[in-house]
Parts: sequence; C-alpha cells; structure tokens
Amino acid sequence: MLKRNEIQGVILAGGKSKRIGKDKAFLTLKGKFFITYCIEKLKEIFEDVIIISDEIDKFSLLGIRVFPDIIKDIGPLGGIYTALKSIEKDYAFILPCDMPLFPIQAVKEIIRHASKDKIVIGFSKKEIYPLFGIYPKKFKNDLENYILNGGKKVIEFIESFKGVKKVDLSKFKEYLINVNTPSDYKLIEKKFFSTL
Repeated sequence: MLKRNEIQGVILAGGKSKRIGKDKAFLTLKGKFFITYCIEKLKEIFEDVIIISDEIDKFSLLGIRVFPDIIKDIGPLGGIYTALKSIEKDYAFILPCDMPLFPIQAVKEIIRHASKDKIVIGFSKKEIYPLFGIYPKKFKNDLENYILNGGKKVIEFIESFKGVKKVDLSKFKEYLINVNTPSDYKLIEKKFFSTL
C-alpha cells in the first residue's frame, strides 16, 4: 500500500464537452461547481491537488495550480501524460472533472490496493474506470512512447503491459457516473438530492 503523501490528486478538465454543450467542470449541483466538489473531496485525502486543462484562466479563482496539455488534442491520454510529467510526487490519482459524486471511500479503496509498480484502476461488473485510479510517474516514458507510436486510448495503453491492477468498486458504482449528456446530468442531480 502507498502512503497518501506519496500521491498527488489530479483532476482532468480538458474535455470538449460537445455532447452536453457546456463546460462540464462548471456544471453545478446545488449551486456548487462540479470542479469544486472534486477539489474539496480530493483535498480531504491528498496534500496537493492540481488541474490539467488548456483553459488556465477559467480556473484562476479556485486557488489550484493548472497545467496545460503537453501534447494537444489526444483527449484524456494527453491529460494523464501531462499529469505524470507535472506532478512532484511519485504517483498521480487521476479523476475526471465530470464525476462529482465519487465517494471518498472509493478513492481510499484504490489507495488500499495500490502498489509501487502498477497502475491501479477501478472496475465494476460492466465498466472499467481508467480515469479513476493511481498512475505511477515512472510510467511517463512508456506512455510517451505509446502516444508517439499513434496510441490514443487509455484502456489500450493500460492493457498493453502487465503493470495494472483492477480494484472492484461495484459497491460505489451508482456514484461513479461520468456526465457526458443532458440525461447523465439529470441522473446525477437525482442521485445527489436523494443522498441529502
């Protein structure tokens, strides 16, 4: 198991948000931005949290360091690569900005199963969560080579070598929802208000 002070929280906020038509980081639940929920929860666990986004000015009032993508226009893979190149710690906990209901306990479960030489991601019966997990900084060169050779998919990168561990997060599944469409947004609003 890794210690929390070895891990840096990283929020990926570089998506185009085409399907929902608005910047997902700044969608709200009960008057609070998605990105704010993500920051506050990660700060309960990790000493330092950063954001990966090309739109640095948008996040200037949040008091969080923002790093632009080093390699542009390759989606979340580029965000993970930038994270691994930018963090001061040896490990990054990766989280997308459009998953505001994630339970802190699910992050702790990932940490509990973390090891020094593996990517550790969550899964449930029907889904894998490649953007909810721990990535060792030492894999940045492997990821760079994968990208330079034309690779574009996070799952494909993870499955291209044996250094991966999958943690069963089925008990948290209903809260590990990515908001990609207006119907997803309605679903998490319903979940949020049902948990109050």
